[in-house]
Amino acid sequence: MMFTRKDFLSTGQSTVEYLLLFAVMAAITISILGSDKFKQIMGKDSEFFVALKNYMEYSYRHGAPGSRDISVTRTGGVHELYFNVEKGGTHFFTPLEEYPKN
Repeated sequence: MMFTRKDFLSTGQSTVEYLLLFAVMAAITISILGSDKFKQIMGKDSEFFVALKNYMEYSYRHGAPGSRDISVTRTGGVHELYFNVEKGGTHFFTPLEEYPKN
């Protein structure tokens, strides 16, 4: 098969098109990642990660889902991890009857 002048001139066209497409996609990505709005949402101290941190800290500390800790110190009363106020009982398993004494 013989290449014509037209075939010879268009052999690198797809390579050039892919390089241009890559350059356009890189420019779009850089402009999105560098924008202030993106940094506000996904940046170092962003709203998203602060809310996620607060939720995880509360859930770990209290053993229940939530994000707002209204108790600074516990000087009595009930703790959500140990006592379920809505059900009026503990979160832990307890026997229905007392164990027999040997």
